[in-house]
Amino acid sequence: MVGHEIADIPAPPEEVSSILGQMDLALGRDMSSLSDGKGFAMGMDVRVDTGDLTFLMFYARFAAGLGFDIMMKNYGEEAVCAETQQRVGINGWYAMGQAYAFVMGKIGIKVDLPFYSGKVDILDIAAAAILQAKLPNPAWFRGIVGGRFNILGGLVKGRCKFEMTIGKQCTIQNANLLAGMQIISQLTPENEATGLDVFTSPQAVFNYEIGKEFELSDPETNRIRIFRVKLEKFEAVANGAVIPATLEWDMDKKTAALVSHDILPSETQVNVTCKVSFEEYIANSWRGVISGGKLVTEEKTATFKTSKAPDYIPNSNVAWSYPVMNQIHYYPKQTREAYIKLKRGQPDLFVAKDEWNQEIRVKTGNNTLKAGFIYDNTLREIRFSMPEGIATSKVYTWEIVNTPAYAKDSINSNVSQVTTTTGTTDNNVELSGQQATGSLVQLQDKAIFTAYFATSKHHTFKDKITSLSLSQGWSYPVLIGVHEIGVNMSASELFDKAEILGDELNRVQPLVQMEAEYNTYWHTSLLNPLVYEGLPHPEVVITNRTAAILGVPPTKDILIGQSPNNQMLQASDAQAGIVPLSPTFGSFVYRMAISGFYDYTDLRTQAAQVGSNSGNTWINRLLTEPFPTIQSGNYPVRIRYVLPGKNQVIAEERLIINRP
Repeated sequence: MVGHEIADIPAPPEEVSSILGQMDLALGRDMSSLSDGKGFAMGMDVRVDTGDLTFLMFYARFAAGLGFDIMMKNYGEEAVCAETQQRVGINGWYAMGQAYAFVMGKIGIKVDLPFYSGKVDILDIAAAAILQAKLPNPAWFRGIVGGRFNILGGLVKGRCKFEMTIGKQCTIQNANLLAGMQIISQLTPENEATGLDVFTSPQAVFNYEIGKEFELSDPETNRIRIFRVKLEKFEAVANGAVIPATLEWDMDKKTAALVSHDILPSETQVNVTCKVSFEEYIANSWRGVISGGKLVTEEKTATFKTSKAPDYIPNSNVAWSYPVMNQIHYYPKQTREAYIKLKRGQPDLFVAKDEWNQEIRVKTGNNTLKAGFIYDNTLREIRFSMPEGIATSKVYTWEIVNTPAYAKDSINSNVSQVTTTTGTTDNNVELSGQQATGSLVQLQDKAIFTAYFATSKHHTFKDKITSLSLSQGWSYPVLIGVHEIGVNMSASELFDKAEILGDELNRVQPLVQMEAEYNTYWHTSLLNPLVYEGLPHPEVVITNRTAAILGVPPTKDILIGQSPNNQMLQASDAQAGIVPLSPTFGSFVYRMAISGFYDYTDLRTQAAQVGSNSGNTWINRLLTEPFPTIQSGNYPVRIRYVLPGKNQVIAEERLIINRP
């Protein structure tokens, strides 16, 4: 067992102690516990028991066992033996162990006489041996062999024991409670790894949660001390400079990742260092743990080498963009603002070079539109204005292209005519020929980013909403007294994945976002006074959902019901230049009463813990009044179109849902 919660070395089996006369054989009682996680332990215990055996009038039973335990602990370099005041073990490492064996047997006879009926033991014998040790510096050994016997029902009986001790016991002082605690479990990539992707994020994996308090028992003072681990440094260095990066944690703060601002340098050695220290809570403040006059720290390093960086922008490195990659309902005249947000910067792709120009190309069929752009290295963003002339119901290829700055040379541009003369001044021959100088270099267009999108049938989002044919409002009972309401819609084109779902992987919200106007009688006079008026409250909070997503009250719990609701431009559609057919029937679903009811039950359960005697009128209402059914009438909704990643509203319409 290797870890951080290892128990003391166990006492030998009860059978061994019993055979040796109930001796106290606990080996680690006079030494501090390993439960703080400062070493390793291993052991084995094997037992055999025949159970009761019978043959004619005879009976017998035999049992045997053997095993061992080994444990090693790091007490720290300052630990000494109280008896000698000398350092313990080797650099603070001290071991203890034991090996044991026992055998037990009984043979007897069953009798059935006029004056007695039962079992009579003929032979009852047992033997055990144990060897215990602590070492090195100082070394101590103890060996014990013993047994007992009972023959002919006690006519002959007795026990024996032989004990031998060599060396000196050690009572440890000044043990460092934190010695040997391995906090940093692993660094990735592994040391000396090669060919690593430039998108790699170095990781540090910890055995303890960083910043979380933990308690250790001090065996010398018999008191509990409180510690925590502090991350002193986690950085990656290349070419002598620290790589700018953001530190990201997992939920339990046991894994950290360095996410670099830009991709890692191409074909370069990267050195990763992780360092932690310990702090102890003393006199109402946290103080660094000092040992030997120095801060107690732990450090790991790793070195790896990156592979060649790509000479293009992978689609996987795009956090978000507008147009959205593979969206099928881009509105050509809604806005000319366009951009690509990168997860990791790739500044080397945008370094100015004399032989190259860079431009945006948006093309469909034989029609190619061009535009300039800027790359913002700080924001890792490419920005440009969509060129005029984008048509509706078309599939477009969208590229960033490196183009040669000069006109393409002819295939013989590096070839010249040369003349050589042979013979004398009066008699000579001239030979003419051609000779190439160097190699022919012909620069060609190269796309460093390629994506696709399709355009809507409508020029603007307003045109789309205006085109919808809406039904009368409807109401559907989800629970008793709890209804969702809505309105059906039909049109030749509804909505795509980018508008309904957004990009869940990159946490980009949908382009179409809806919110209820919180101003009807049901909202202001029924729902709000009962469920939300008393928030925030120190003891009653919303726990059944993430409040920020739908809001408090949940005015954003309105959705687009449509099948399918995840339409995107597929590669086959893009290659063929075909805009997929859109669903033509769907609905706007107003679910605020449902989420409000679940908030009500959640808050009411907590209010019951507070009690009606709190004197809080809101708490009393929660405990005594039923949830209000959504009333008949009109429920206005704001339907907005936002830019992805920025959540900037660029269009807003108003929709009325009537509850009959």
